[in-house]
Amino acid sequence: MSVMHYIHNYRLDKSADLLLATELSITEIMERTGLYNESSYYKRFKRRFGTTPKVYRVDKEILNKLEKLHAFVVFFSLFLSKSILFFNSYSH
Repeated sequence: MSVMHYIHNYRLDKSADLLLATELSITEIMERTGLYNESSYYKRFKRRFGTTPKVYRVDKEILNKLEKLHAFVVFFSLFLSKSILFFNSYSH
């Protein structure tokens, strides 16, 4: 991998991090990561991550919410099963 290729990938990775960690616009993220050609940015981002920056941000937000929901469902299921066991043992 050439130095230039490494730098581009590093900048793309940083822009992906900022997409998830901030509410900055895509243009602001491009500027902060030193990526100024919008057309080139979108092409390189899509090649590296398989989707556009906007969809990447939305998909990760949805995935985050689903993971939190799943954790809640698992916790609630365990809570209910323990409660049922407790009440069943208490009523006998």
